[in-house]
Amino acid sequence: SSPASVNGDVNGRTEGQEQHRQRQPQRVQRPIYVSATKQHTGKTTASLALVSGLSRRFEKVGFVKPVGQKCLPVVHPAGEDEEGTVRMVDK
Repeated sequence: SSPASVNGDVNGRTEGQEQHRQRQPQRVQRPIYVSATKQHTGKTTASLALVSGLSRRFEKVGFVKPVGQKCLPVVHPAGEDEEGTVRMVDK
């Protein structure tokens, strides 16, 4: 037995720990998409809390925040309570 197998490898794992790690099935990466029906509802705050919690449990955690939202003017059609009213909606 080599000194590395008795004292652990360069990552501090013993030979038994390394064999156990190799037997474990690979985890599947699953994306989580955070959305809401309105702007300014705390999506970024919730996402950062998720990243914080997940990064304590998993080695690789990523976060992407899309930028450049565009809003389009939409006029309410005739016959509605808000007829002629213009609202800005997300594209």
